Amino acid sequence: MPIGGNITGGGGGGDDTPTWEVVQVWEWTTGTSRAFVDGVSEAFGGIDWKSNNTSYADTDYPAVSASGLEIRLSSSGADNRWFSYVQTGPVVSALLSDIVSGYSDSDTISVQCLIDFSVTTAGTNSGYFNGGLFTFDGNVGASAGGIWNYAGNFSNSGSDSYATRYGGGPGVGDGNPVYIVGTGNGPASFIDLVLFPGTSWTASMSADTEFQDPLTVTASVSHGNMEPSESSAITGNPGTSPSFALRPSNRRIGFFTYYQTNGARDSAATFAITRLRVLRRV
Repeated sequence: MPIGGNITGGGGGGDDTPTWEVVQVWEWTTGTSRAFVDGVSEAFGGIDWKSNNTSYADTDYPAVSASGLEIRLSSSGADNRWFSYVQTGPVVSALLSDIVSGYSDSDTISVQCLIDFSVTTAGTNSGYFNGGLFTFDGNVGASAGGIWNYAGNFSNSGSDSYATRYGGGPGVGDGNPVYIVGTGNGPASFIDLVLFPGTSWTASMSADTEFQDPLTVTASVSHGNMEPSESSAITGNPGTSPSFALRPSNRRIGFFTYYQTNGARDSAATFAITRLRVLRRV
């Protein structure tokens, strides 16, 4: 699908079938090879992508190569994770408003990727590994703002699942909101994260090896809202001037990983994005 083309699907038939504009596609396996430096932007497809928490990844990663945009984690790195206000897992992200021209609170956006996620276990304990698509406000660290949500692969002790989770913050709780789908199905190779106006999302994950129309994968689907109990956060009529924490001015999209020790730290994981595309509902 060429950049700027339209597709239909993901919402039934007839006049109600939505049309999606393909905003941009990244072919990471054919990009110029380079490694990221923490906090320093690298331009790909005319968009600045930035790596954070880089020290938790293996040396010379994240990096772009013939394998794609790759992040590797191993036993040599310090413990890291995305949980509540703890936002220390390696990430690569870009401002969504840089990608989608005129991006506003009324837009519905689909972010999709094709990925390769593998875990190498050692000894008797594989720890907790996670990696996939996510959106956040750009803050990272061991005591950050907790404004994020993700959809990705979760692996522990050889069991692979698909998972979605959102961060801590007012009205959200302690970070436990996590929905596990596709348990035992092996790692997902396709993720579709649809961002609705406000802070609601729908995440779909599957073993597909090609892009699917937004909202058409039905086997492993979850839905969420970053602020389920924050009606007081609306400063005007809904849809007029809501003060949601994730806004066009600060919302970033990208890829996250983490490796949290569970007993012995003796394993490793590789997370590679081969293709990414962003679509807008029109």
